[in-house]
Amino acid sequence: MNKIAFIVILLLILPIVVAQNETNETQEELTFVRFRILGIIPDSINIGDAQINIQVQNTGNIEAKDIFAIITGEGISTYEIIPIDELQSFSKSYIIAKINAKKSGVIALKVKVSDQTQQFNLTVTDPNAGKEVESEEEKQAKLESQKSELREIIAQHYANYEKYAEQYEQRKRLGFIVDNVDISTAKQQLISAQSALARDDIRGADAAIAVVETELDDIKKELEQTYVPKKTWSDLAKENIVIIAAIFTALVGFITLYEILKNKVKGEK
Repeated sequence: MNKIAFIVILLLILPIVVAQNETNETQEELTFVRFRILGIIPDSINIGDAQINIQVQNTGNIEAKDIFAIITGEGISTYEIIPIDELQSFSKSYIIAKINAKKSGVIALKVKVSDQTQQFNLTVTDPNAGKEVESEEEKQAKLESQKSELREIIAQHYANYEKYAEQYEQRKRLGFIVDNVDISTAKQQLISAQSALARDDIRGADAAIAVVETELDDIKKELEQTYVPKKTWSDLAKENIVIIAAIFTALVGFITLYEILKNKVKGEK
């Protein structure tokens, strides 16, 4: 095989070698877990039992599991924490904290997740301050009114969710990068809101709806930021390895035939 054949082979296998080196370099990166506490939802509750949703992002480069939170604040006690079971790198989710607030006012709420601590202002209101005691009939009428209002809000959010879910699937089919778009949390919280409403748990429904609204806003922004990736030489090489192999075989065959014919002509002379 002459120099031309060697150069042709080198040009054909170079993109594959480069792609393999990129993969090896990625695998050699150090792995770590790190968290960022993004906020609490809602940031305003009534005195008594309430649910706080703590939004957490995994800013590390590996999956994290069993993510808990510790909550402290004046007059605040925690009676249940529902952790995040699994959280992929750069994904976001919610730790659910069921708390009891004993005093009204703006409470400095400290939230600790792993080695990260963040302080948030939580407004606690006493809805009964200065009011006369309601009769059972008045309480039931108020409850039904609240449930009716929340059902309408949930229905509207479901419609928006379905619209975004359709856009997500459409962009995914067209080859857009949608890995950073999380549509599952919004649906889960919509289901939680409906379940809370069925139990007459207005506070639980309100908390879930607050999360849904935040998630729908995030989905809208994330969908707007999706894009079709540009392919590198190494990507093209991987996708067209069969074609490259066929071209390589044909070129080698052509060069070999050329050498045979050239030697034959020389022999005849």
